Amino acid sequence: MSQNDFNLFVRACCAGLMIQTPVSIRFESKPRRELKKVAGLCEHRYRKGVLSGFVIHVNMGVCLDSGYLTTDVIAHELVHAHMIEFGKFDEEYHHDTHFQKLCAVLTKFLLDAGFEVKQLYSPETDTD
Repeated sequence: MSQNDFNLFVRACCAGLMIQTPVSIRFESKPRRELKKVAGLCEHRYRKGVLSGFVIHVNMGVCLDSGYLTTDVIAHELVHAHMIEFGKFDEEYHHDTHFQKLCAVLTKFLLDAGFEVKQLYSPETDTD
């Protein structure tokens, strides 16, 4: 995927999820401790108590070892971002039925737009 296509993909995800808060993506080959065993992490940033942005961390080692598409990981984390932005994120159960429905809707939206995605939610690995 070219840089231009990648940017279009991220913008399409944000548009499909109605995310208004700025998002940055970081690809990491030497991830910090909390990212060691996961493919991605959505970090939310606050300034003066107001949500100011998201940083999506992508663990390239896990993606390469597992065969996950980086686009799937990014879209999955952006669903978390949507839930945070709209006040629907559950700290105890991140992958609830609302999350699963959003993944299905975003998958259809992205496929209809011509992007390649495989599986944004997996009950085998998304267990919390």
